[in-house]
Amino acid sequence: VNDTVGTAKPEEKSLHEQQSKWEDEHMGNFRRVYPSNNDAKYASFFKQNNTSMFQDTAASRAREEASKLQREEAT
Repeated sequence: VNDTVGTAKPEEKSLHEQQSKWEDEHMGNFRRVYPSNNDAKYASFFKQNNTSMFQDTAASRAREEASKLQREEAT
């Protein structure tokens, strides 16, 4: 099991800090949108739904039932 997934090594953090510092110094007329100092502002965009994107809908269940009836009629 790899317990280091998602954790940054100390040298990676300094690289990230260097990158952020460089970006801050070279933004021109732009402003930093993300990542920001206010993580709570964007937290809602990263929340995962507990519903599956493959969940059945009424239309998909109706199509499945119709095709099942057609197969039964064909035999």
